[in-house]
Amino acid sequence: MGYRPLGGLSSLKKAIASWLSFEKGVMVDEKQIFICSGSYQALMLALKTLEIHRKNLTPRLIIENPSYTPIAEGAFECGFQIIPAETDNTGINPASIEKIDNITAVCVTPSHLFPRGEVYPIKRRLKLCHMTKEKDFYIIENDFEGNFKLRGAPVPPLLSLDTDRVFYTGTFSQLLYPGIRTGFLVVPKSLLKEANCAISITGYDVPVSVQKALSLLITDGTLSRHRLKMRHKYQKRQALFIAELKKTFGSEIHFYGKDTGLYILCEFDGIEFNNKTVDLILKDGIKADYEFRYYWPHNSREQAPGLLLGYGQIDENNLNQEIKLLKQSLDKIKNRTF
Repeated sequence: MGYRPLGGLSSLKKAIASWLSFEKGVMVDEKQIFICSGSYQALMLALKTLEIHRKNLTPRLIIENPSYTPIAEGAFECGFQIIPAETDNTGINPASIEKIDNITAVCVTPSHLFPRGEVYPIKRRLKLCHMTKEKDFYIIENDFEGNFKLRGAPVPPLLSLDTDRVFYTGTFSQLLYPGIRTGFLVVPKSLLKEANCAISITGYDVPVSVQKALSLLITDGTLSRHRLKMRHKYQKRQALFIAELKKTFGSEIHFYGKDTGLYILCEFDGIEFNNKTVDLILKDGIKADYEFRYYWPHNSREQAPGLLLGYGQIDENNLNQEIKLLKQSLDKIKNRTF
């Protein structure tokens, strides 16, 4: 019931260090781990650490475009200059940032490119890590969906390639439940002083009871067994979801990002999405989003072919009816009968 240590309980940090070694093949010291209230706070802590490190210089952050825009919004409010870098299906092309000087950090999602869902190939990951020393910047690795690799071998995090220049953020929201609001940040050893200063400013809000329970789940192997169980469950659920979509839409639908994570990006022949059409879909009872909503600056792209559909919580018994409802809603958009 008393004050708890800034940065999290030692027992949980030790457990996460062990988890990273077993699940990700990464060796880190527990002192490098900071417990945060979700991955978003972990990202903000990384930015604050870099802001302190750069002192009076204006920090510059390169983001994937499109990307999870709250990161850009938070960085902008922290005084960062935001430099959007266009992505292809496998992330930021390192050649696109080679001519940019005075970079503070590059924020990337190499295990599940948001929102396209693809994975950075190893050559691109290695090149990015090589460029950190060449151009003196840091990488902020957002591994928000890296725990569910549904096909193929697990994707090694950038942290496994370069522990000196990579901030790594992880979360337990998908493995357990979003309301747990527990994530963590791994900080390069050279910036631990700045990170401890940053967390004394930003604070955190993860109850001791949650931290202790989570450390027990990790230490006795329960969390790893749970991840494998849920991976199998999501594989079956995704297969059912795609099969039903194909049955309804046939050759008119195309899928991206099936290998990792709990949503897929679907493109439909003859249909493009924007704020208006997604709002119309929502009124029909379907919660979905589209990829161009995540461009920076906002509204810099008006229409996109890709619709984001999550399958993590689908009702398997009513899935056929729900997809028929989606078909009716998209037909109205395609035929402009709304």
